[in-house]
Amino acid sequence: MEFDSATFSSNLRNSSFRLFLKQVKDSFFSFFVRRKRTKFFHVAMILIGMIVAAINISYATYNVIDKDNIAYDNDVYRLYSVNDNDVTNVLRTAKVNGYIKEFYTNNDTELNIVYYDNSYSSKRASANACIFDVSLIQGHNIIKGKNAEFANELVLSKKIADALCSQIDKNATYDTILGLRVSKRYGNGNYTIVGICDKDAYAGYSIVDTSSDDIFYLSSFTTNDYAKLKQYLENKYGNIITEKQYLENNNCKVDTLYKATYNDMKTEHTRDKMVLVPVIIILVSITLVYIYFAMRSKMISDIYSIGVYRSIAYSRTKIVLKYVVDIFFITLFTTLLGYILVSFSYSVIVSKINSLAVGLIKQTVIANQGSTYIIGAGIFLVSIIIGILPILGLLRKTPSQILAKYDI
Repeated sequence: MEFDSATFSSNLRNSSFRLFLKQVKDSFFSFFVRRKRTKFFHVAMILIGMIVAAINISYATYNVIDKDNIAYDNDVYRLYSVNDNDVTNVLRTAKVNGYIKEFYTNNDTELNIVYYDNSYSSKRASANACIFDVSLIQGHNIIKGKNAEFANELVLSKKIADALCSQIDKNATYDTILGLRVSKRYGNGNYTIVGICDKDAYAGYSIVDTSSDDIFYLSSFTTNDYAKLKQYLENKYGNIITEKQYLENNNCKVDTLYKATYNDMKTEHTRDKMVLVPVIIILVSITLVYIYFAMRSKMISDIYSIGVYRSIAYSRTKIVLKYVVDIFFITLFTTLLGYILVSFSYSVIVSKINSLAVGLIKQTVIANQGSTYIIGAGIFLVSIIIGILPILGLLRKTPSQILAKYDI
C-alpha cells in the first residue's frame, strides 16, 4: 500500500507556526506582568534609551558644519602651527622679506543691526563676518552706496548684505540697510553701512589699522605672491607642523582663511564626536548587563520546563527562539522605545522650528543619519546575543544533566 503524508506534513508546519505565534503572544503579554522591582529596571532602561538618543543627536550635530558662519575673504590666508613662538618669528621674518603684505588678527565677529519700519517696530539681523581693510576690494564694484572713507564706515560684501536683508524682511533691499548702524558682538567700535560691494566673501571692509606688530596664533594675512610665500614657509618651517592631520600634505602650512577655518571646525567636530562614543558604549553596556541577568533569572525559573522539553526531544532552536522573542519585546518596550521617542520628537520639533525660521537650526534630519540606524540596530542585535548566552550555555547539557542539576 502507499501512504500519503502530505496532509500530515502540512499540519505539522501549521502546528509549528501556531506554536510560534503562541510564543509571541505569551512573550508580549508576559512583559506587562512584572514585579515592581522589574518595572523599575524597565523604566531605567527607557531613560537610558532616551539618553542614548540625546547623545546621538549631539553626535549628528557634529556632522553638520555651518558654512554660512565661516567669515572669510579668499584673498586672506592663515598659517597653521603648534608653536606660537614659531608663528610669531616666522611671520615677522616673512613680512620683512616682503612675502606678507598685511597682518590681520582673528577679527571675525558677529555684526548686528536694528531696522525700524514705518510703524517703528524693530527688526534685528546678524551675520558673522571679518573686518578687513578697504584695500582688499580694489578692483571690485561698489554695487550700492560708496566706498568707506573713514574708520567708522563699513562696506559689506554682497553675501553679508543678502544675509542681513533676508533676516529683516523678504522685501528688504540694499537701500533698507544702507545708513544703518552696525554693532560688533566682540571687540570695540561701531560702523555705519555706507556701501555694498560685489566681492565673494563673508566680510566687511573699512579703514583698518594694519600697522600693529602683534601677531597671534592662527593670524591671518594677505600676500603679494601666495606661491612664493608657501615655498618660503615650507623651507623655513621644515617639519614643525605635522600634527594637523586634516591637511592634505604635511608640508602645506598655509591656506585660505575659509579652508583653514573649515578644516579647524571639522577637526574640532571629529574630536568632540569621539568623546561621545565611549558614553554611548557605557550606557548600552549597562542595558546589556541587565538583559543578561534578567534572561538568566528567567531561565533559572524555567529550568524544569526546559529539562522536560529537552527530554521529549523539543529542539534547541525552538527553545532559543522563545527567549529571542522575550528579548525582542524587552528591548523594544524599554531601551529602544526611549530611543525612538526622543529621536522622533526631536525631528518633529526641529522641523516645526525651521518651518517658522528657515535654517535656524543647522541640523540634518536625524532620520537621515546613518548613526541613528546603526545604534538602533546595534541595540537590538547585541541585546539578543547577550540575552541568549545563558540559555545557550544551558542547552549544551543533556536533558538528564539539566534535570539532575537544576531540578530544585
